[in-house]
Amino acid sequence: TEVIENFTLTINEHNNLLLMSEGVALHIADVKENEDWICHKGFNWCQSWAGVPIFYGEMLLGFLNLDSAKTHTFSDEILGQLQAFATHAGIALHKARLLQRLTEEHVRLQKIYDVGRDISSSLEADQILHQLIRACFEVLGGVYGVIFSINPDTGVVSLIRSENPNKLQNLHELYLV
Repeated sequence: TEVIENFTLTINEHNNLLLMSEGVALHIADVKENEDWICHKGFNWCQSWAGVPIFYGEMLLGFLNLDSAKTHTFSDEILGQLQAFATHAGIALHKARLLQRLTEEHVRLQKIYDVGRDISSSLEADQILHQLIRACFEVLGGVYGVIFSINPDTGVVSLIRSENPNKLQNLHELYLV
């Protein structure tokens, strides 16, 4: 299982994946007779193979492959059945990605809500600005935060608060982080 857990491929380096990424379903009756077949470490036992793309609409989400220790295991009929499973996989993967995005957005919005609640609990401007910049780092990222104030009468912009969570000595260090 270690081989499977840490296994990655690059589409452009494998003709089979390239074809599947274009929507083609494939089966190889005998991998030893296929010039495009690349045998990866731990897969010497594989004698035949079938693969189909996993799409959701026009979006390629992945591939569903079957390996067999026997030659001539897979057929066009099996590819059709495998494609049916891939269709369900596409729906499931799409839903999982949507749920992940919704979860991330919920966490971000919860942090923003918490910031609003925390800021409204203080009456000290310096503490509010400190909490505000820290919350921006937490929710949005960044390495250096600054709040400026504009004098409406003169148009002069003045620094009123800066935060340096990375303890940078000067702005030049920003490029080294």
